[in-house]
Amino acid sequence: MTQIKEVSKTDEAIKAYMNTVFDNKNTLPSSDDNGKFSIGWARQAEIDLSPREYQREMVATYQWKCELIKTLLVNTHYKIPALHVRIFRNEKEARDIIGYEVVDGQQRLSAILDFINNEFNLPLDFPKVQSKYDVAGKNFKEICASYPHLRNKILDYGLTATFYDNFTDDQVSDLFVNILNNTNDLTAQEKRNAIRSALARYVRNTARFNPHELFSRFTVNKNTKEEKTFWKYFSTSFALGRMEGDEWLAELIYLYLNGMSGGVTTGKLNDFYLHTAVTIGNKNDWNWKTKLSTLNSSNLKKDINSLLNSAVNIIKAVGDEHQHKFNRVFTLFAVLFAEEMKSKYDCTTIDYDKYADKLMATYKKWCDENVYLKDEFDQTRKQHNGKADMGPFNKLFNGKNSNAFKTAYKIVTDEMENPSDWGFVKLDPKTSFPKHMIERRLNENGGVCDYTGEPLSLSDAVGDHNIPRTWGIALGGVTEYVNLAVTTRYHNQQKLTMSGDQYLDKLDSQREVRKLQKGVLGV
Repeated sequence: MTQIKEVSKTDEAIKAYMNTVFDNKNTLPSSDDNGKFSIGWARQAEIDLSPREYQREMVATYQWKCELIKTLLVNTHYKIPALHVRIFRNEKEARDIIGYEVVDGQQRLSAILDFINNEFNLPLDFPKVQSKYDVAGKNFKEICASYPHLRNKILDYGLTATFYDNFTDDQVSDLFVNILNNTNDLTAQEKRNAIRSALARYVRNTARFNPHELFSRFTVNKNTKEEKTFWKYFSTSFALGRMEGDEWLAELIYLYLNGMSGGVTTGKLNDFYLHTAVTIGNKNDWNWKTKLSTLNSSNLKKDINSLLNSAVNIIKAVGDEHQHKFNRVFTLFAVLFAEEMKSKYDCTTIDYDKYADKLMATYKKWCDENVYLKDEFDQTRKQHNGKADMGPFNKLFNGKNSNAFKTAYKIVTDEMENPSDWGFVKLDPKTSFPKHMIERRLNENGGVCDYTGEPLSLSDAVGDHNIPRTWGIALGGVTEYVNLAVTTRYHNQQKLTMSGDQYLDKLDSQREVRKLQKGVLGV
C-alpha cells in the first residue's frame, strides 16, 4: 500500500489520496490508517458527524473542549487521537466519493468544528500560544483578527484518520463494538445502540435525537468551567450522558414486556436487544429488525409513549419536594406499578395527584425505622426473598433485581386499601344515555330540566351523569337510568366533573349573588 502522510487540505487532494490507496475495482472492504486531513477541509466537507447507530452520546463539556483546543495550539507535543472515517461512494460510479461519516471520534471533531465556527470562547486562563500570543477569552474569529498567522496554523492542522472503504452498515457496527471497543471502553448501552433494529432506533430517537418530554434537559453555566447539564424530571442523582437515558428507556421496555417482578440485568438487556434484532425466529415473535410491534400490540411505540407520559405526570404531581427521590430505579417502579394497577383494576384513567400523594406517603412511612425494622409481632421484617432484612424503602431502589421490585410491590400493595383512593378509577365503558332513557326521564319529572326546573323539550334535552362518569363505577358514575339527569347542552357543559348536588349548590350560589347585585343597584 502506498504510504502518503501529507495533510490533505482540499477535496481534490482527499480524492486523489483515496484513489491512490484504494483499488476501486475491488468491492471488498479495506482500510488504511495513514490518512491525514486538515481541519479546514473538515469544516466544509460532506461529513456526517452523527451516524446514530454507532456513536456515543454527546457528553463533551466546555472544559473538555478547551483542553482539546489546548492540544491543538499549545501542547503540540501531544497528538489528537486518530478518527475513524467511513467512505461513501456512488453506487453507479465507484470512483465517485459522495460523502463520509465518522465511525469514531465524533466528539473530538465536533468540538474542533464548534470552536472554528465561533460557538464558544476560550477561558480567561487559557495559556499563551508559543508563550507570546494571548488568545485567552477569544473565539476563533477574534484570534484570527489578532493573530492572522494562527488561522492557518489551526485550519491546516492535520487530523490523523483511518479510512474504511466498501464497508456495509453491519460491518461498521461490528467494527465499532468489537474492534474499536478494545480501546474505547464502550458502555453496555453504547454497544446495544450499534445493533441495527427498530428497538435500538426507537430508544435512541426517543431518549436523545427527538426526545420525549421525560428526557428534557437543561444546562447551567453554559460555556464555563462550571457548565453542567441535568435532567428536567429525574433526580440529579441519575447520571446524564453515556446513554444513561437510552438504557433507562430500554429497561422500561424490557420490564413492561417481561414483567417487573423478574427484574432486569445487563445480560438480560443485552440478550433482549440481540434476540429481537431479527425478522423471524424470536421465541416471543418479537421480530424487531424493521418494525416495533408484538402480537398483542401492533404499535408498541404508542404503548411505551403512554408509559413515558405517565412518568411525566407522576413526577409533575409529586412536585419539587419529592423529585429528588426519582432516581432511575424508583422511577421505573413508580411508572410500571401504576401501569400494573391500571390493568389490574381495569382503569381507563389515573388520577396522578392521588397516586403521587399515596405513593410518596408510603415512601416516607417505610423509610421510618419504627416501621421497617420490626413487624407487629416484634419480628425482624424480611424482604421478599425471606433472607435479607428489610431496610428503608428508598434503599430498595439501589438495584434492579427481582427481589427489590417484589419487595417494593408488596409494601405498596399492602398499603393500598382502596384503589380509588390511589387514583385508579374504573370507568363505565358506556359513555352516553340512549334517547329512550332521556324521554322516559322527561316524562317522569314533568318535562323540566333536573337542575333548573325550567321547561325542557325532548329535542333540546341531553342526558347527563348525575354522579360524573369520571368519578368511576365504584362511586356510582355509571351510564344507567338510576344516574340519569336531563338538562340542556349548556348546563351539561357547565357542570363538568361536579355531581348533580354540587352543581345545584353552584346554581343556588349564583342566584344569591344576582339577588344581592340587584339589591345594590336598586333594581
